[in-house]
Amino acid sequence: MLAFLPESRVEKILNAKDLFPLISRTNINQEALERELKKVRMRGFATNNEEVHMGVRSVAAPIRNFNGEVIAAVNVAVPTIRFSLKKLETVLAPKVMETANKISFSLGYKGKA
Repeated sequence: MLAFLPESRVEKILNAKDLFPLISRTNINQEALERELKKVRMRGFATNNEEVHMGVRSVAAPIRNFNGEVIAAVNVAVPTIRFSLKKLETVLAPKVMETANKISFSLGYKGKA
């Protein structure tokens, strides 16, 4: 959800918080996070590759309201033993984005299909 906020708000959030890792794989480098947020905006979905819990990957896509503002997200988490990162991005991500778009449209969002 952070990736879809206005840049000024993202910058304010990243600068105001002391970032701390949840586990050893959690990315807390601000420059790397900014690059990742840009990638998320471009692709339309975010992935988590064992950055919160070991053995778990997830993919999420934004839900928008009638004004186009991101108000929620759809997230699917899977065991790493069953889904490679590539499979997560190529198989699950399109389905998660489709579901998020359907919810957004039901909320009155009129953006791209």
